[in-house]
Amino acid sequence: MSETSEIKSFMRAVLSAIDYGFSLKDIQKTILNSIEEDFDVNKIIDCVSVIYGVKKNRIFNKHLREDEHDVKQICYCIMKNKYGMSLREIAKTFKTNHNSVRIGVNRLKNISTNIPSDKRFLDTYDKAIKKLKINIWVTKFITNEVKRTTKSKS
Repeated sequence: MSETSEIKSFMRAVLSAIDYGFSLKDIQKTILNSIEEDFDVNKIIDCVSVIYGVKKNRIFNKHLREDEHDVKQICYCIMKNKYGMSLREIAKTFKTNHNSVRIGVNRLKNISTNIPSDKRFLDTYDKAIKKLKINIWVTKFITNEVKRTTKSKS
């Protein structure tokens, strides 16, 4: 799904939520809270890969280009910081050692926005977090709408 169609889908979901009586504050609260509720490693990897324009399967290779390496490290940071996964759990997911994961997580902690590659890394990390929240919320909203509509028809 392209970014434009994702935004359109999200906007339709928001408008539907408003039509059903949800306040904007409720919608915002749901979006902000939903990332903590639904965890899926593949959603994280897919999201960051799309932002960077890198094929998902490439980040599991041994020899990576700079952008592929960044994707992998951003995934490490999201898994560690937002979902509390241990370094060993993340390493197992990516079939690497926990020291590589530690280096990636520390990159975010020690980031310098004066360095262009670090700024891009941080911007992508922030963009991925926002995009994950929207994707999870839209999925959750649509699922709930389908359930509600199905119940009302029976």
